[in-house]
Amino acid sequence: MGLEAARADSVEGDQVAIAITHGLLGSHLGIVYRDGDDKQKLLHLAFHRLLLDEDFPCADPWAVLKLALPEWRLVQVIALIRKLSKKYVLGRNSVVTYGINLYAGIDAIKEDMTYELGQDGDGLTCASFVAAAFKAIGSPLVNLPTWEYDQINEIWGRAVVCMLRVYNADLKHIEKVEANINGLRLRPEEVVAGAELLDPKNPAEFKDVQLRAPEIIKEMIAICGAPTEESAGQFDPCVQQYKKEMLAAKNAQELAHKSQTDAESKEATDGNSDLAGSIQALASDEASANAQNFLGHADDVDNGLN
Repeated sequence: MGLEAARADSVEGDQVAIAITHGLLGSHLGIVYRDGDDKQKLLHLAFHRLLLDEDFPCADPWAVLKLALPEWRLVQVIALIRKLSKKYVLGRNSVVTYGINLYAGIDAIKEDMTYELGQDGDGLTCASFVAAAFKAIGSPLVNLPTWEYDQINEIWGRAVVCMLRVYNADLKHIEKVEANINGLRLRPEEVVAGAELLDPKNPAEFKDVQLRAPEIIKEMIAICGAPTEESAGQFDPCVQQYKKEMLAAKNAQELAHKSQTDAESKEATDGNSDLAGSIQALASDEASANAQNFLGHADDVDNGLN
């Protein structure tokens, strides 16, 4: 079971899916389910205090992955997702904040679907919201404590802070998010990759999804089309700066990789030259020794003839 294009019947009955599409800083993630009136819905954290529960499919194209859970489990999942939606979908007045402290947000959603941040928590992203919801439900998709630092994620963190400022978020919240820029990020495609491996007793670790995640993006693009170059509206300066810094970081990584490859190639070449010289020297020594043996044998023959 892989990604499919969003349809009016993407999920039926008690089925649940996660959906992925393009986002301003990469990709975007949500949960697809049916509400009490049997309407297909998309629950997703669009941004700061903006938890949405929209009719699905919507105007934007999405790719969908149905979750392979037992029927009895799906019934529980649906009930809890409905509860979460009714409790916190309040438009821009939702209490669910947008934040990037990945480890601190692991348990932000409790078993009764209450949203409650710890002392160091600053909120959730679209991806960590989905991860936290399914962890609270008892079907974790990823093992977040295994997620690893990457300096390039600091660029993303700065872009989030930029967007929060433009959005006129509370200054204390912005300062807290800015202080939490630490190179950790859970990407939507990593959550999808974890959902493919779905094993509640052994949720996917960071290393388990790194090869699959880029393939998820390719499959999403095949379904949803390439990302557009349209303006990001009020967030456009933040997005453009993000793209500029990401391109520079990618070029620097490629240059560093090329330098390392060139150095390893030179080291191998020098090593081969030294080896060839050693072999030639050994061959020369052996030839010299053979010549001496031959001359010695010739002397013995001459002495015998005399």
